[in-house]
Amino acid sequence: MTNGDGADPGPGPGPERLYRRYLVAFGLATCAIGGPAAATDLPDSAFAWGLLVVTAMIGGVAATEAMDAAIRRVRDKLSPARNDGPPAPDPDWEPSPQPGPGPGPGPDLEPAPQLGSAPGTQPGSAQGTQPGSAPGTQPGSAPETQPDAQPEPVGAPAVRDRSRPAPFVLPVLVVVVALLVGISIPQVRDAVYFWTYGCRPPPTLRVLTTAEGLAPVSELARAYERASADEHDGCPAADLYVYAADPGAAPIGDDRGSDRDYGVVSGGLANGWPSESLGTFGPRPDVWLPDASVDVARVRALTGGDGTLIPERVPSLGVTPVVLGVPRGVFERRPDRWHQRSWADVLAEAEEQGIPVLRPGPPRSATGEIATEYVYRSVGATPDERADAVQRVERQLGLALGRGRYTAGDALALLCQRRERADVASAMIVTEQQLVRYNQGRPLGDNCPLEERDSTGRRLDAAKQLVAVYPTGTGSLDHPFVELRWPDRTRKPAKLARAWLEWLTSDEGAEARIDVGLRPPSGANGAVPVSEPLTEPWGADAAALFERTSPSVQQVVEARRQYDNAKPRARTLVLLDTSGSMGDAVSTASRRNSGQTAEWTRLDAARQALRAAAPQVAPDDEVGVWGFSSTRIPPERFLPVEKRDPGALGPAMVRLDPVRAEGGTPLYRAIEAGLAGLDGSSGDRTVTLIVVTDGEDTDTAPGRPTPDRLRADASAAGIRVSVVAMGDASCAGPALHTLTTATGGECVDAASPTLAPALVGLFDAVRGGRGAD
Repeated sequence: MTNGDGADPGPGPGPERLYRRYLVAFGLATCAIGGPAAATDLPDSAFAWGLLVVTAMIGGVAATEAMDAAIRRVRDKLSPARNDGPPAPDPDWEPSPQPGPGPGPGPDLEPAPQLGSAPGTQPGSAQGTQPGSAPGTQPGSAPETQPDAQPEPVGAPAVRDRSRPAPFVLPVLVVVVALLVGISIPQVRDAVYFWTYGCRPPPTLRVLTTAEGLAPVSELARAYERASADEHDGCPAADLYVYAADPGAAPIGDDRGSDRDYGVVSGGLANGWPSESLGTFGPRPDVWLPDASVDVARVRALTGGDGTLIPERVPSLGVTPVVLGVPRGVFERRPDRWHQRSWADVLAEAEEQGIPVLRPGPPRSATGEIATEYVYRSVGATPDERADAVQRVERQLGLALGRGRYTAGDALALLCQRRERADVASAMIVTEQQLVRYNQGRPLGDNCPLEERDSTGRRLDAAKQLVAVYPTGTGSLDHPFVELRWPDRTRKPAKLARAWLEWLTSDEGAEARIDVGLRPPSGANGAVPVSEPLTEPWGADAAALFERTSPSVQQVVEARRQYDNAKPRARTLVLLDTSGSMGDAVSTASRRNSGQTAEWTRLDAARQALRAAAPQVAPDDEVGVWGFSSTRIPPERFLPVEKRDPGALGPAMVRLDPVRAEGGTPLYRAIEAGLAGLDGSSGDRTVTLIVVTDGEDTDTAPGRPTPDRLRADASAAGIRVSVVAMGDASCAGPALHTLTTATGGECVDAASPTLAPALVGLFDAVRGGRGAD
């Protein structure tokens, strides 16, 4: 190194030592720049690695040059002081060995010159002089003045040492070492944390699925967490938070906007997951696992299908065929009556043998929606024949629900009800996965959260088991794995999602998928080898043939249109609690219609929910709204039960605006009056009583009806009773639970934000057909 004007700053380290010092400074600067960057977020691509290396080297050079400049300035200030005194000894100089006593060289021999000496000189001397003396002088004499001569560095090589590496090799090695040190920082940090505290809390991956897929998806998540923990000293790589939300699968092009608003497909995913979705559905998901690709196509249709949110290629975790679960005793008597027959044939066989066939409701279940398309595909050769056949099928399925007093819910709700009943003569349209898990006695959603075991330890009584029948032409649910690409997502969820998918597609993951009842995905028909539990003891046929793809969204939309037209007419009465507790403030919310913000009461939330549910009413449906309290006995008929145009029903709700909350809650007397005001069901319509209340019965007057009497009256009249419980009311109470389940109705616990979705779902489930169009 030289000073600023190019002059020699005086005696100092040699070039080799300065070079090493420069490398050390360069390495420290590179570590200070590149190390923390690599430790903070380890690069995951070649481009990121290259950018980190270049940045670290540039920063290292700049930092080293700055440090070198500072050192030179300090040495420049100190150099005058050094020149005033005697020259400092060269630390690299070593005295040459002096010849010892003894005979000198012979006349014909000359001593060999030392390395670095000039020819004809003595070792360690310059031009024949002793060390420390000037040329041509005796030791101790004054040196002659030679102003133009420069002292030659002692020990300087005459020829360059070619064993020294190129100048750029060592800096590159220093950069590599610096980055390796930086990379090791997270491992060292994690190791210290593990030794001190144990496992660090893993990052969270949010996984959205459906109610029917919640249990198996949760099992896959726990299996992955266990597998990743085995590879990381007992610490899982991720915490998979799995939750479910109603897809709200209204057909594309349908005019019932409320169903879209409260469904996760259109109200959440296709809408950018607004803040309202947090309370309705939950946190914004990183991964979405719907039951079928139909919902994926819906989101693409609503978002333009540009691949921004959903990748163009979506892998399938596995497939499960749609089957008819026949009671084991019925199947074993005549198995030949169920093999190699179409959906139309097996439904006709069930009707001939007097076996009720239950199907999950298409509005709430992907299983019911896909199954409906396969059933309709097999009936009627011409459009007119199909319309008549579809109406006969819907009448058969609707009567089975009413006869067995089953709640029109999803597949898990129907299977749960069947498991809890002594009457097990009914057949079920479900998936093979759901049937096998039912036979195993595994949990079936919130209503059946525990495993079913009998006295012998078996998971389910053989008399309750079902055998899967695979009609010809039946298809499957393909269970796609959707990594959601939100515009502001970070790299961490993407890495976690890819790691989980990589494990699911590994051999260990394939075993876990089969264990939850999924067959391996395949692009062609034919049997795919499977193992337990998809075997005969659990009601499955490992060699069954079926289509391994879901129907297109256009086919599902057409089937849904036929379903809406073919349903029997509906007669529905809503009993609205107007007691004093309904005037309690619940929250500060935005009114959707006016855009104003005001304090809401429970009665306000109920009025808004009824307006939201009004579009679900079909043109031929009859609907009414009554209000009840201790000051309204008998109930006040705000809207009498009569046929109403869906477009006029919403404006008619204005009659509820001046209603004030006051009085007690004569709940049982109101239900008795509602049952009396409704005619019983007949072959061409269904009758439903929906009660919206926030409290238990407070009536103590003589003649008060009992829950048992109300249940008997509703069952005798063929009227379903459904309840929306809010506030102090709860579906966990025995009176409401027994009344609804015994009549085939539903009981839904709802707060003010979820009251509208609950009513929309109930109205959609009991809504009648729209008639042929």
